[in-house]
Amino acid sequence: MPETFAPPVVPRVTPRDLRQAVDEGRRLIDELIDFATQPRFVRAVAWKQPGDLVIWDNRCTMHRATPFDDTVYRRDMRRTTVLENRV
Repeated sequence: MPETFAPPVVPRVTPRDLRQAVDEGRRLIDELIDFATQPRFVRAVAWKQPGDLVIWDNRCTMHRATPFDDTVYRRDMRRTTVLENRV
């Protein structure tokens, strides 16, 4: 150990600090979801006929399914991954 060694400074974190950080994180997530789900950013699909297809980019899209009667309608979901061609 060098002669000028100083122990690392570790900030003290209290349960109150952690609660505050969690609360701030939740507020930020709520704010982001409120922004991203504005009507101008929402695309709702009206399924018209068998074989209708929707494709989205999972890297930059929030998506969810709406309730449907899975005893009557079949839902076929497949994942496709596109690899980037780097030069």
